[in-house]
Amino acid sequence: MLKFIKNLSGHSGCEISLLSNENNKIFVRKKSASEEYNLRLKKQFIKQNKYTFEMPKTPKIYGYGMEKNLFFFDMEYVDGITFCEYIGTIKITELIDYIKILFSNLPINQSLKNFDVNKIFRKKISELSNKIKDNHQIIKQAFDFLKFNDWSGVMQSPSHGDLTLENIIISNDNKLYLIDFLDTFFSSWLIDLAKIFQDVETKWAFRNIAPDTNRDLRLLIAKETLCEMVLGLPDGKNILQQIYNILLLNLIRIIPYTHDKNTKIFLYNAIEKTINIIKNGGKK
Repeated sequence: MLKFIKNLSGHSGCEISLLSNENNKIFVRKKSASEEYNLRLKKQFIKQNKYTFEMPKTPKIYGYGMEKNLFFFDMEYVDGITFCEYIGTIKITELIDYIKILFSNLPINQSLKNFDVNKIFRKKISELSNKIKDNHQIIKQAFDFLKFNDWSGVMQSPSHGDLTLENIIISNDNKLYLIDFLDTFFSSWLIDLAKIFQDVETKWAFRNIAPDTNRDLRLLIAKETLCEMVLGLPDGKNILQQIYNILLLNLIRIIPYTHDKNTKIFLYNAIEKTINIIKNGGKK
C-alpha cells in the first residue's frame, strides 16, 4: 500500500510526488501530466536509466508503469539542496571542485561527428523563426547570427538535455546528483554546457530573485572555471564559441513561452549580451 507524503516542485510539467511503500521506504514518483506527454517522459526515463557515471550520480530507478493511461517511473529520493540554492553560500574551493567534477564527467570522449548537424540546427531555427512573432530588433539580430552560423563543430554525444543548476543536487553527504533528464532535438555535451552557461552567464535561474553579491561572485567563478576548462580542450576556442551560439539559441527558444513584460526584458538583455560575447569571440 503506497502512502502519499507530499508533492515536490518541478519545472517539467510532470506530477512529482514523494511516496512511501509498505516497508516505509521513501521514493519519488514522476508521472506524466497528459497522455500526449507519455512518450517524452518515457524517453526521459530511458535516458536516466542508461546513465552510468559514478559521479555525478543520478537517482536509482526502482520501477515504472501506467496509471490511468499516464506513464510514471519511481526513483530514489535524494535528500539535499539544488546547486541553484547552494551557490550563494558555497565555499569557493568547493565550488571549483564541483565544477571540475561536472566537466570531467561530460561524455566528450564519446563525441561523434554528425554530418547532418547543420541541417538539424537550421531546421530548428527555421521552425522557431516561423513560430516567433516578436519583431524586436534584438530578436531579428539573433536570428541573423543563428541562421548563418556553421554548426558542424557541434559533436553528437550522450547528454542530460537540461543541465541547469536547478537540475543538479548536492546531497547531504556532499555527492552530486543529476535530475530531470530531458529529450532534445540534438544530443550533445555542448548543449549541456550551454544550459549551465544559461545560469552562470545570464543568471536565468535567478531572474526573479534580488541581486546578491556573494552569489554573483560565485557564478562568475563558476563561469570562468568552465571557460578555462573548455579552452584547455583541442580546438577549445571554437568550442567555446559554439557553446555561446547554442546559448543564444536556448534563449530564443524561451521567447514563445514568455508572456510577462519583465521576463521579456530580461531575455532581450540576455540575448543582446550573448550576441556581444559571440562578436568578441567568447569574451566580454
